[in-house]
Amino acid sequence: MRDDLLDAQASVDWAVAQIPVLERRIADWMGSRPYELVMEDDPKTGEKLMVAYLRATLDPLAVVEAGAIINAIRSSLDLVAASLARRNGKPPSKNTHFPIFRSIHDFADPLEGIESKEWLSKSEIAKIKALRPYHGGDPCLWLPHQLDILRKHKRLIAVDLSFQGMRMNAYCKRRSKNPSLKRPDCPVAPE
Repeated sequence: MRDDLLDAQASVDWAVAQIPVLERRIADWMGSRPYELVMEDDPKTGEKLMVAYLRATLDPLAVVEAGAIINAIRSSLDLVAASLARRNGKPPSKNTHFPIFRSIHDFADPLEGIESKEWLSKSEIAKIKALRPYHGGDPCLWLPHQLDILRKHKRLIAVDLSFQGMRMNAYCKRRSKNPSLKRPDCPVAPE
């Protein structure tokens, strides 16, 4: 690997090394039983309800770590772009970033598309074209780019308690005489 790409590779290596740290932080939180189940009376019906309460929020560092991992991956592409510009004798500027486009039409646009990137050589443009860096193209380029934008405006990891299912064991008073309604898992209660 050329020396001018070592920073980009280090950025990806750092991100990959942080994924197990993030996974551990989330697993530790889940293992701490961060929720409590309580039986309460429904004020409207008087029936018993099982209510879940969140006792411990997810460590905000998990959200920060997720964003930093994504940003490091996306930034590595921009580091590659800056290196390519320098190789072509063009000083990198705020407009020197790895080109990822909203659509194939934007990508192919003769005025604003890939061909307009004067800091890239013709062979580099051809290689980037083969990567398909646009929505509907290579998701390994498009998704980190979109997530890096999204992480600045929304939380990438949110915790929400939601009902996913319930299992209840009970005795039935009697079995139905209708064979289609008989349930073998519901024994008859002793009389």
